[in-house]
Amino acid sequence: MKKLIIACLVVLLAGGALAIGGAAAGGELYGSYYDGALHSVRESFLDGSDFVRRRLHYEEGYGRDGVWHSGWFEDGYGVDDFGGGHFGDGFDDGLADLPDSDITKLDLSFDGGNYRIIEGDTFGCTGAIVRKESMHNGKWELSLKRKNSTEATVTLPQTVFEELECNVGGASVVIDLPLTVQEAEFNVGAGSLTAAEALDAKKIELDCGMGSASLLLAGGADEYGYEIAAALGSATLNDDELAGGIAGTRRAERRGGRSLEINVGAGSVELFTED
Repeated sequence: MKKLIIACLVVLLAGGALAIGGAAAGGELYGSYYDGALHSVRESFLDGSDFVRRRLHYEEGYGRDGVWHSGWFEDGYGVDDFGGGHFGDGFDDGLADLPDSDITKLDLSFDGGNYRIIEGDTFGCTGAIVRKESMHNGKWELSLKRKNSTEATVTLPQTVFEELECNVGGASVVIDLPLTVQEAEFNVGAGSLTAAEALDAKKIELDCGMGSASLLLAGGADEYGYEIAAALGSATLNDDELAGGIAGTRRAERRGGRSLEINVGAGSVELFTED
């Protein structure tokens, strides 16, 4: 019996060492199976915390679309919201028809999963669960949750807006088209945000907690004034450390024609300019 216990302990220790080594090498530890796919421990934890935070009650019945629905819903939502504007025609990719020319503001939220924002023929989304979608006073509000391990896409038929708000919680988001906005606000929790194409904005506000953000900015570095505060993280501009890290200071300020307001917790912010 004693030998069996020792053998089990050896197997457990070896498995733990392999798991730690794999994670250190950039791998993922898979520990659960649901929704028809394997999920990593990190994904399972995010889904579990999301369930506790947001999904508060179970409901079943016929929605306004005439279809029977059942499941856990956020407080304030239920089966009546199917076909009634909140979920469009259902959870999966349910977007209402919107008058494209009337949209001047974007409010996008991403919770878990991988997303890419690209140019398309209309405002739309594929490959994600639509938590909320509405259009009011020229603003398109879209809240998405991970559907599976594949990358989801959000399409925009235009690239010029007055305002852009983007909230990233435990997700990876790539903005893969050039955008021109008056004001942009980004909130990054434990996820990552990348602006792969030039972002042309007069004012950018960026709050980065434990995640990371990498933005390509239009114009040259001398066009930008900034106010940067970094706690445990760091902020760089064209690979030059401005605050945190080895910069030796937690705050940095400079005047300029365009405005950058950046707060970094334990994460990292990298800014690059076209020129």
